[in-house]
Amino acid sequence: MATTAREIESAKFKAGLLFGFFLLLLCVVAGLGSAHPARPVTLLSEDVPFLVRLGIVLIGWGLSWWAGKSIFKFLLDNWIPVGEATGGGLSFVFFMALMFLLVAGSGELHWAVAILLVILLVCFSIPVLWRLVGGGMMAFMLVLGLAALVAAHFLA
Repeated sequence: MATTAREIESAKFKAGLLFGFFLLLLCVVAGLGSAHPARPVTLLSEDVPFLVRLGIVLIGWGLSWWAGKSIFKFLLDNWIPVGEATGGGLSFVFFMALMFLLVAGSGELHWAVAILLVILLVCFSIPVLWRLVGGGMMAFMLVLGLAALVAAHFLA
């Protein structure tokens, strides 16, 4: 159990790194698909049946729920207030769930909708993550995610 301010800040920093990594991954996946609307980069073959895609989404959502619950417990164990830990855990659940939806729905889901979903998720996550990881780290994650989205869009 964390008892010092340094351990609490370390836990917040670790959570921020994890959020930053998944934000970066989510932006790259969305940017790849939006590169060529006529022939988007598909992460799964066109021949993959719908039930396999649905299975990927459902397994991914289960994994995201488990990961969000684990982050919530990690934050609570390190004396992060319940409101911040809940918001952080749920934000992580939605980040991962959207990532699995984008991977399984590539080619099926219109990529303009995918980028809109990523932008909406980031906009709704900003207040929660701002309180959890701080303004500087949040701004850095947003700039890095935007750069990854633009780079993936233009380099694909």
